[in-house]
Amino acid sequence: MIDAQRYEADGVLPGLSLLPAEQALRIGRHCLRRGERAEPLLHALAAQPALVAVVSAILGADLMVRNADVFIKLPGCEGRIDWHLDTAIPWPDCSGMVNLWLALSPSAPASGGVSYLPGHHRASLPDGPRDGESLTLTRRARASLPLQQAICPTLAPGEATLHAFSTPHASGGNTTETARIGLVLRYIAAGLAPETAECGQGFLVHGHATGAIQQRTDFPIGWHRMR
Repeated sequence: MIDAQRYEADGVLPGLSLLPAEQALRIGRHCLRRGERAEPLLHALAAQPALVAVVSAILGADLMVRNADVFIKLPGCEGRIDWHLDTAIPWPDCSGMVNLWLALSPSAPASGGVSYLPGHHRASLPDGPRDGESLTLTRRARASLPLQQAICPTLAPGEATLHAFSTPHASGGNTTETARIGLVLRYIAAGLAPETAECGQGFLVHGHATGAIQQRTDFPIGWHRMR
């Protein structure tokens, strides 16, 4: 059962077991080898009942996927993703959107797992993001946050973390000998206003299209392969 109250308080909910490990690893290998040719598999995955159930506990029954991203950090990758938010829209206005970060390989601090700052999805940041093109936090915004309180959940393949679009998060390099592969599915409540969702179309995965966001037959996926 999903602890919706904890999510509401922390803006992050880690350690959700959603897929058998072997299935997750198989999908991860498919992504690693086939790249964008794996997209039909990911479109189907977004509508799997196990994933829809945990997101519905937060957003309700009428769900769309706005877009997704695959992040591949190859062994020895030094690339980091700086502290950032996923929207400039403040909480609670952005509470109708949630990210599901699914591990398709082992994810831990050493492999470049994602760090989150619980409870700061509600923060009003000085010099915070102004629009969707400026989501990386400035030095002044970072200085206002207790980054020493960040958590970096260790996830087995098939486990996931939910986090709010306004939760500060970041990730480091991969010092292991195994690729770290993560899929981020960006779910939205189907009745969300397009200006809040920052899109006019979405892929319906459950329930009904109850608002102004139009249905599409799939969703865009960004591919990020870091060496």
